[in-house]
Amino acid sequence: MGLDTKREDEPQPVTETAPSSGKVFISYRRRETAGHAGRLYDRLAEHFGDERVFMDLRMEPGVDFVEQIDEAVTHCDALLSLIGSQWL
Repeated sequence: MGLDTKREDEPQPVTETAPSSGKVFISYRRRETAGHAGRLYDRLAEHFGDERVFMDLRMEPGVDFVEQIDEAVTHCDALLSLIGSQWL
């Protein structure tokens, strides 16, 4: 009998690495969920890399807003939409 004290029902640590491709788009309304969106962006960018998470605050001044949003949504693999209590 070994000295292994791990039980099968105990949660195991997550050791997976971020995938090497895929992009995430964060959709939110500043008036209601800007703080939550910012924290979500920080965590996702930390895990997946800043270049793979899109949030409108990263847009360069002078670019066509609608065109850049359309491009980002078209090429994302996951779109997260934060909906606040005033959304409807």
